[in-house]
Amino acid sequence: MAQFIIKDFQCLKKVSLNIEGLTLVRGDSSEGKTACLRAIYASTLNRFRTDQVRYGESHISVKYRWDKDSPVVSVLRKPEGSPLMEFKGVKYDKLGRSVPSPIDDYNNLGILKVGEDIFPLNFSLQFQKPLLLEFSQKKVMQLLSSSKGIDDWNKAHSELAICREQNRGAFKTVSSMLESSIIS
Repeated sequence: MAQFIIKDFQCLKKVSLNIEGLTLVRGDSSEGKTACLRAIYASTLNRFRTDQVRYGESHISVKYRWDKDSPVVSVLRKPEGSPLMEFKGVKYDKLGRSVPSPIDDYNNLGILKVGEDIFPLNFSLQFQKPLLLEFSQKKVMQLLSSSKGIDDWNKAHSELAICREQNRGAFKTVSSMLESSIIS
């Protein structure tokens, strides 16, 4: 379970977001779905842009933790200067584009190393090209075969197939119940 509190980021005034397991975020266009993802991306990887501070506000504030018993990372970003990060009572400033190693270790977002190549496996933002789209088929197979995450994905896919098969008749039953309850 991850918890985020995002304040004054782009169109977001204040958003509390709890992520537990597979979480879907849906809503109408321009309601802040992508802004939430960008705030998480910016705060965990220190990839803020100066235009992300909500109009009329002095700074962005993002606080997050990866489970209910873990420490909180606090990030403050003003339109100018470097972000200020705080973790376990220690304040980090003058960061440039880096993330302090204790916070980076805590985030543990992961990388994929294939030979000399290193790929961050953390976020795919809206309008960003998919990682594997740029590579040859040989390179894609090399990347996929080097990841332990593929095994986890195959296990999850197998479990979902079992659940889908177990629930296959349930939808027909619900449909027939609804059809039989319609008054002519």
